[in-house]
Amino acid sequence: MDGWGALTMLIKRQNASRNRKADLRYELRKKKEELLKRKGSHQEFDFPEISKEELEKD
Repeated sequence: MDGWGALTMLIKRQNASRNRKADLRYELRKKKEELLKRKGSHQEFDFPEISKEELEKD
């Protein structure tokens, strides 16, 4: 293999690596946004208030 072929393969590998990283970043950003949307719409639970007298009963 001549020098130009090796250089071409190196460039292709570097581009493939960049593309993989960009895809991974996109997927992670997408998951993060979905999680934040779900967390914002999350409703808190309404637990009944228990008085001190009721706690002391048991």
